[in-house]
Amino acid sequence: MSVVRRAPRRALIALGALVVFALSATVAYSVFAVTTGNAGNSYAAGTVALSDNDSGTALLSLSNAGTGVSDTGCINVTSSGSLDSDVRLYGTTSGAARDYLTLTVTRGTDASPSFDSCTGFTADARDYYGNGNGVVWKGKLARFPSSYLEGKADISTTAASGFGQVLQDAPGVVGFYRMQEGSGTTLTPFTHTINATVLGTAGTYNNGATPGGSGLPVFNTAPGFDGTDDHVAVTDSDFALTTNGSVAAWVKWDSSGGASDYGLGGDTGNAWQLPYVNGSTLSYRAGGTTVNTSIPSNQLRDTQWHYVAVTKSGGTAKLYIDGVEVDSTGSIGSTAAATSWTFMKKGGAASYAKGSIDEILISTQTLTQAQLMTYYDAQAVKEAWSNGESHSYRFQVTVDSDAPAGAAGTSASAALHWEARNR
Repeated sequence: MSVVRRAPRRALIALGALVVFALSATVAYSVFAVTTGNAGNSYAAGTVALSDNDSGTALLSLSNAGTGVSDTGCINVTSSGSLDSDVRLYGTTSGAARDYLTLTVTRGTDASPSFDSCTGFTADARDYYGNGNGVVWKGKLARFPSSYLEGKADISTTAASGFGQVLQDAPGVVGFYRMQEGSGTTLTPFTHTINATVLGTAGTYNNGATPGGSGLPVFNTAPGFDGTDDHVAVTDSDFALTTNGSVAAWVKWDSSGGASDYGLGGDTGNAWQLPYVNGSTLSYRAGGTTVNTSIPSNQLRDTQWHYVAVTKSGGTAKLYIDGVEVDSTGSIGSTAAATSWTFMKKGGAASYAKGSIDEILISTQTLTQAQLMTYYDAQAVKEAWSNGESHSYRFQVTVDSDAPAGAAGTSASAALHWEARNR
């Protein structure tokens, strides 16, 4: 197996902030008159620019690598534009080996960066997504964001999450559960902080499901489920999704789950299901229709936190993982969802998930990718880059231990892009 990381290139977007002031007013009454004006108005376009220290050479390279083999490299990116900008990281990937390579991207600092050495690299002190200090991305290379919209937003090292505040205002939200109960068996819906609307009805933790477990760093807690019979049940007449709808949640699967159906949520009529394991691949349901994908289940069953969502618009359903659209299917049925839902259980079937779930959202509207990416980014607040700001990034690519024998001889490649757009 071989994988070659192509050299990252600068991504420059120059969007000027153009401002024109004009004021002219005339007031007259009888023989009295007065005029005031504002002359000499002008504007000047600002600049947005990024540079890196790669000198046109590749960041990573693996050749004839077996399972468990990895390579690491560091790169420094600097803003030299005059405008504050939002910077996102994404890439173009290809090759059959992408499903069996794990990419970890860690942001940090380096007082004397030297491409592609990581000798002086120090990771950010904050654990952003539960994957370790400074880690801004960890997942299969096949799922790495491929556009600015999907790209990983640069995030603040100190600002608190705005996730709950953002999601409570999601279009059509009828159910929002923060899963922050510290004990007991009652699941409490979230109450809107402004209009006091209760977003859903109370539910029940069943068969020993344990509230108060370890959650994402900014969420503090999340319930744990044993994969045997633990689950949550909740009934709400507003959950009867029909033509349009969306279901989303942060989930963490335990890697020791069985090979059978492994539900992450849905309703007793099985009309809706967040992705679940169907053998070696993932499936999901919307409108009563099962969608079988070719996405390897190991892309979720990696003991990491992931933001997953299923949306439906008429006859089209889409699956998102960490804000990235990974599947889209037409010919979806119109079966309305039942009003009795289960979380961490495959509807009425005796199939359960082992792991944790957090921040569950149910909406009667079709959430867009831009909205889902906003919710995903809100887990950690974005940071604007100003002139002269610089960040170092450590990239590590590893050949997965579960790569099948058929992956031998395959390859993959990727080109990384940082793109800045002015605020």
